Amino acid sequence: DIRRDDYQSVQVSLLPYDRLGQLINPQRFCSGPDDMEQPDKLLVKAANFTEAASYIRTVPLAGSSLPQVSQARIRETGIYILLLSNCGDARGIKVNGNVVVKSVYGFLPGNEYHKMQFYGWLAVGYAVLAFTWLGLSMRWWR
Repeated sequence: DIRRDDYQSVQVSLLPYDRLGQLINPQRFCSGPDDMEQPDKLLVKAANFTEAASYIRTVPLAGSSLPQVSQARIRETGIYILLLSNCGDARGIKVNGNVVVKSVYGFLPGNEYHKMQFYGWLAVGYAVLAFTWLGLSMRWWR
């Protein structure tokens, strides 16, 4: 039986893809009792821990008093990996939730932002054509 407030081994992490090999050792993914103050957590290499720590959050179990909503502010652009880890000994845990990614431009992906001005002018052009067509249609009706 799992004590909901005590079990903090399920974590969600958002890690930069290009530095994943520097942050996580794929051969030894979870910490043990001798590794750090908090065993049964995602093992992040010590030199880079402060860099990655802001992206690692403990997932609260249902009925836990831990906060249910968490936000991470990403300061660098790039590709990120959403990583879910269970480094404890509990089995059969089901996790559900939502991930919302919003940039400084809103929900528009950064690689589409430069097209916004083009699409704006395209909409103006379509509006001019629509009003021209409407005027000609009214003029030549009957």
